[in-house]
Amino acid sequence: ANCCPLTAVGTGRGVLDAARLIRAGALLPDADGRVLVQQYQRHGDEIARLLAAHSGLRDDVDRIVRAAVTHVGEPGRPGAGVELLAAVAHALAVVEVHGSESLKGDARAAVARLPALLARAPRLDTTAVRAVLEAREQ
Repeated sequence: ANCCPLTAVGTGRGVLDAARLIRAGALLPDADGRVLVQQYQRHGDEIARLLAAHSGLRDDVDRIVRAAVTHVGEPGRPGAGVELLAAVAHALAVVEVHGSESLKGDARAAVARLPALLARAPRLDTTAVRAVLEAREQ
């Protein structure tokens, strides 16, 4: 069974709650989003190993989740999607060097789906999650 990479590496509660909000509110209602969730689950153990081995990748995940919260919480905010894509690109570079061929292929496919998925993402109320994320920063 594959583990949840975010819980395996001890991701903070705020980031974990934010990731769950994004999964439930933006990814699972969308066909491409469901594919991303399935890929994440399929490669959970490998992603957890990569996160444990590469602290920069853990930072990327934090930036990805925070940017995704901003994107769905403030869809009209200039640059929110760009921040998300920049963090994803850096994480993809780690996967390209250290990931299995299967993970690399799925990661490339995920990145190809991401712009359309971002364009369709619903606006979500991220107030509670943002408060937790901001409290963790202090």
